[in-house]
Amino acid sequence: MRFSRLDCALRLTRSAGDGVTDDTAAIQNAMSAGGRCAPGACQSTTTTPAVVYFPSGTYLISSSIIDYYYTQIIGNPNNLPVLKAAAGFTGFGLIDGDQYGANGLQFGPTNVFYRQIRNLVFDLTGVPASSSVTAVHWPTAQATSLQNCVFKMSDAAGTQHQGLFIEGGKWDLFDRVLHCYEEGERGC
Repeated sequence: MRFSRLDCALRLTRSAGDGVTDDTAAIQNAMSAGGRCAPGACQSTTTTPAVVYFPSGTYLISSSIIDYYYTQIIGNPNNLPVLKAAAGFTGFGLIDGDQYGANGLQFGPTNVFYRQIRNLVFDLTGVPASSSVTAVHWPTAQATSLQNCVFKMSDAAGTQHQGLFIEGGKWDLFDRVLHCYEEGERGC
């Protein structure tokens, strides 16, 4: 399988998508390729947009994928790809929309525009229920959306799994996320 990042040119990074191989580095490389605006490195830009497309498959994630400014993260709508947290997952969210730094969020939440996540399943069930893990950390502002996302979490008593953590900023579009499979005590 191939993992793609599209902007002016097509760039391919090898990613297994087999649910066994750790795909974290391949996905992060696709997010950051092309001199993009990294959290903490620049305040904002609209000159380096990207579409990161996930073909169908199960992508094992061992640490947070840091979302970059002006990124559209899109899965195959006909057969939703799965981002699966590894048992030893480290980080705040499988997708971290704005990583914490020494002084709080790297981007100010009202300065995080043009982002989208759609057509993905976030599976946290491989992480022990006693471990705190979030599928998506999403402190964003205008021109952002979450669409057709499914969150699978532990259903164990006292689970520390969380589907979606939102802080700061404001919303443009929030569609078909609340129609997720809420298997844990905490919802999206």
